[in-house]
Amino acid sequence: MTQVLFSFDTEDWINPAAEEGVLRLARTLEGEGLKGCFCVVAEVAQTWRQRNSREVLEALRAHEVDGHTWRHSWHPNIAEYSEDADWERSLARFLREERYGFDVIMDVCQRDHLWAFIKPGNATSAQAIYGYTLLGSNIFGDGILDSRGGRGVWFCNALNLTYDFCIEEPLIHQDLQELRPLLDQWAGLERVILYAHPTKTIHTQFWDGLNMPHRNPPVWGDWIPSPQRPRAEIERFFANFGGLLRLLKDHGGFTFGTYEEVWKAQRPPSRRQLDSPTLTSLLQQAAQHLTWQKDTQTGESYTPAELFAAAVDELAGRPDPWDAWAVMGPVYEPQAVAEPVTLPAEAVRAAARQLQPVVYVPAAVQVGRATLGPGDFLRAMAQVLQGASETTILPGPRLPEAADWPDLAQRVTSRDWLYPVGWTSDWVDRRLRWQAWTIRPTD
Repeated sequence: MTQVLFSFDTEDWINPAAEEGVLRLARTLEGEGLKGCFCVVAEVAQTWRQRNSREVLEALRAHEVDGHTWRHSWHPNIAEYSEDADWERSLARFLREERYGFDVIMDVCQRDHLWAFIKPGNATSAQAIYGYTLLGSNIFGDGILDSRGGRGVWFCNALNLTYDFCIEEPLIHQDLQELRPLLDQWAGLERVILYAHPTKTIHTQFWDGLNMPHRNPPVWGDWIPSPQRPRAEIERFFANFGGLLRLLKDHGGFTFGTYEEVWKAQRPPSRRQLDSPTLTSLLQQAAQHLTWQKDTQTGESYTPAELFAAAVDELAGRPDPWDAWAVMGPVYEPQAVAEPVTLPAEAVRAAARQLQPVVYVPAAVQVGRATLGPGDFLRAMAQVLQGASETTILPGPRLPEAADWPDLAQRVTSRDWLYPVGWTSDWVDRRLRWQAWTIRPTD
C-alpha cells in the first residue's frame, strides 16, 4: 500500500483571503476523515493571532502543523544568510531566528512539537537542514535529493522526502477523470506527497513574488495584494479536491498519513551499535568505495561520516561499542593528499585521540607532519584497524560517491527564485555537496 501525505505550504501573511484556502482545505479533509500537514510560516501564525482568526485555528486542530520558516521569503532568507564562510555564525543566526519561529507557531497553533520542515521556494542550506534537526524537527518534507520512490534518504541527519505532485492547477484546469491514470502510477511508490499552497487556491499570483522580488519593500505592511481567482475557479478546485480524496480512498491502493507517523515509523533506533569486527569490515568497504555501508547482519546502514566517527572512537581507545549518532560532514573545503604518504600506526591513533569526539568530519587531519583529508584519514584508519603497523595512503576521493549525484553536483541555489540580483550561492552549494558524507538510504 502506498502512503499518501497531504502537505500545504501555508505561507501568505499578506492576503487575508488566503485564510479561506486554509480553512476549506482543512474542513474538506476532515469531512473525509483524513488529516493534512499544514506547514506554517511563523509570520502567518503571528498574523492569525493579530487578526483573531479563530475559525482557521479551530479547523487546524484536526490536522498536523509543521514548520515553514520564520519569514519565508523576507530577505535575507535562510539560504542568503547561509552564504557565509563562517559556519558557526550562520548556524547561530539560523537557530536564533528559527527557534523563535517554531515557538510562535507552537504557541499560536497550540502544539508541542513540529515534526517536519519545508524550505521556502528553493532556499535551503546545510545549516538549515542540520539546524532543524537540532530544533527537534527531523523530516525535510520537500527535500533536494531524490527520495527513491518515496522511501526517503537520510541527509544532514534529517529524513529527506520530496514533494511529488502539486494539485493546485490540475484541480482547477483539468477534469478530475484525467487524473485517474496518475493514481495507478502513485500506487507503485512507497509514499507520495501531494502538495498545494492554500493561497494559490484563492489567488492567481504568489504574495512574495509581488512584494519581495529580489529585495524587501521599503515599509513593512505596505503590501501589494495578490489578484484573486474568479469564484468559479475557486469552487471548481475545492469540488475537485473533495473528489480526488474520494478517488484515492476508493482506489484500494492507498493509506493516508502525516509526517509524525512517517517519523515514528522510520526514525532510527536510539542505539545503533557497531562492535569492533563489524566496524572494521564496514570501514574497509568504505575505504574501497567511499559511500554508505550496510551491515548485512542487522540491516542497518551507516553514513561515511558515522563510520569515520566510529573509527576515531575505536582508535582513541573507547572500550564499549560505538553508538551511531548524528555526525555532520565537513563544513569547510575537504583536503586530500596529492602523493603517497606513509605513516606509523601510532601516529594515526594519536591523531584520532585529538579528534574525539567527532561532531563534524574535519576538513583536514594533522597526522605527524602530514596533512590528510578526511577520505585519506578514513583509509588510514581502515588499515590500522586491520592490524597494520604503518599505513600508506594513496591519493583518493575527497568526497563520497553521492557528491556526484546531479541533485548535489549540479545544484545552483542562486539560479532562480526571489534572491537579490547578483547574489551567489557558492558556499551554500559547496557545503550541501560536502554533506554527501551524511547520506544513507532508509532501507
